Order: sequence, then structure tokens, then C-alpha cells
Amino acid sequence: MPADSSLHARHGRGGSQLRSSWGRYGPKMSTAAAAALAAAIRRRRVAAGRSLRAAARAAGVSPSFFSQVENGISRPGLETLNRIAGSVGSTAQALLAEANAPTRSAGDPLLVVRAGVGLRVAAAHAGDGTVRSLVDASAGFEAMEIRGAPDRFGEAYCHAGIDLLYVVSGEIETEIGGKRRRLGPGDAISYAGDRPHRTRRLSGDVQLIIVTVT
Repeated sequence: MPADSSLHARHGRGGSQLRSSWGRYGPKMSTAAAAALAAAIRRRRVAAGRSLRAAARAAGVSPSFFSQVENGISRPGLETLNRIAGSVGSTAQALLAEANAPTRSAGDPLLVVRAGVGLRVAAAHAGDGTVRSLVDASAGFEAMEIRGAPDRFGEAYCHAGIDLLYVVSGEIETEIGGKRRRLGPGDAISYAGDRPHRTRRLSGDVQLIIVTVT
């Protein structure tokens, strides 16, 4: 994931990590959404056998901030969520899907996610995009809707699985494994997630769909 390359940019460590969630860590989530995401992060960390301090060090954040995230006190923006996910052996896509409320009734094989429904997380910088999970943890794959994108390349991102990126609107430039390509509405590209990848906006209102199969 994410096509939004600014979602992977690193920030400094220390006290500045503890700014308001309206600042560098993105807009506020609801209390219920923050609690669900916090629980998903904690479950993944425990399953990975990592101490809170070790996970925080791997994510490039302070242990106190990581603890606040796990307790639903601080809400990470996308950049930070990507790094936290990697530190517990997961991805932001998987954590958001796990934190999403179930979207199918018991015994119903259909998974329906209505417009505006689902946990949405924003990049720390206004205009750099938001992501929304289009599935819950029962889906067996990961799918994200991305609205907006930065106009510059940030740090490349790697993760497990295979990505399919589809451009709904706008024009973007991807860099995958060091090779750049321009994509516009209706274009799609597939690539191994472990190849360094990043994306920037060239023009228009960018909307992307990314499906990840692991």
C-alpha cells in the first residue's frame, strides 16, 4: 500500500512525537474507532512477541507515544501508522481492516461497505490524502480507497503481498523498483509489495483503489 508516498515519510523522535492528533499525526478519529485501532495494534504487537519499547524503536516513535496509541489516547496519522504497522509485522491496510466494524451479517456471504462508512485516516499534511479500508478482517484480502495524494515523492514503502493499484481519477506518477510510470483514469498496475514503491500526484483530484493479496 499506500500509493500516497508522503504517508511513509519519517519524522523526528522525542517529545515532538506527542503533538495533538490534529497536528502532524492527522485528524481525530472517533473514540470507538481509535479504541478499535489501538486494540488491533496491541494484538499484533503481542502476537509478534515484541516489547512496547522494541516496537516503538522500530517505528521511530517514543515508547510513551506508542503506549498512548495502544491505549487509544493518541491517534496516529498515516505516516506514523505505516511505521507502527511495520514494527509489529503488519501493514496499515491490515490494521485498518481489523479495526473496521464487521460489515456483513452472520451467515451472509456478501460484504457491503456503503459510501462514507469505515475507518478513515489522514496524512499529517493537509491535502496529502486520506485512506479508508473497504473491507473488514473477515474478507481474506485488503482493499483501500485513497483520496488525494502529495505532489512530491516521499519515502518508498515495502510490505508483504501483491498490490493492484487502480486509478479512478486524477493523474499520478508511480515509482516502483526505481522505475517511474505515469498513470491516469482507468489505468492499473500490479507489483510485488516488497519492491520499494511510492506515488505522487501530477494533476486532478486523485482517487485510487489499492487491493493487496498476501
